[in-house]
Amino acid sequence: MLRRNLLVDDITQGKLDPVVLDELAASLWPQDCQTCEWSLGDGQCALVVDVMAYMAHASIHHPKCSEPNWNDSGYHKVTSGPLISWVAVGTIIPAAVNGDQISYIPGVIVNPSLEMVNLGLGKDGRWELSTLTRVRESGFEPPMEGMKIGTPVRDSHLVITPTSWRVIIPGSIETYEVSPEPQMTKLVAKTKAILAIVTQAADPGALRPETMPSVMSSKHTLVGWVPLYEP
Repeated sequence: MLRRNLLVDDITQGKLDPVVLDELAASLWPQDCQTCEWSLGDGQCALVVDVMAYMAHASIHHPKCSEPNWNDSGYHKVTSGPLISWVAVGTIIPAAVNGDQISYIPGVIVNPSLEMVNLGLGKDGRWELSTLTRVRESGFEPPMEGMKIGTPVRDSHLVITPTSWRVIIPGSIETYEVSPEPQMTKLVAKTKAILAIVTQAADPGALRPETMPSVMSSKHTLVGWVPLYEP
């Protein structure tokens, strides 16, 4: 979301490095208020940071539901899973194979947490974004030119039903379900896997082709090869 649309209190601005605060704002996507569950709409959102020792949750709310604040009192509302929105969409990704030859691989783009960002204390004692830490630890990695595609991430898998893909990504409690186009599923029959792109740098449902390069170059994007589950 735009930084100017995020209401931030003075204490939070003092606790977070300005660069981190900008990254945090860019990783939040207004969907549902994390207090009342109603749509956040296009207006301003209040940033609430709940601190628990060496980790914190930063979430967005209607200003009338919750004032922006840095809460390190030890008492805070725990946001339940269903409150946090996620978005997953199927896609076809061009990939260079054998030099200039272009091949296409099936994929899914997932944002696992639109309205909330996790923070952790880094080695230097400063707060940094950590939402995708567990996904990275499971074997996902930053996308890069020349990266090898085909090595599956452990404990991940894709289940195909007659109407959907169900994607299991380690480090996440959700099963991400998408409704792919028929040609995407035909590609899976050949590749026996999909490329999962996990990001907080975009709302996948609103992505356009011209914005994909910036998403793929973001340090808040990870990719992994998810194999087809065949019992």
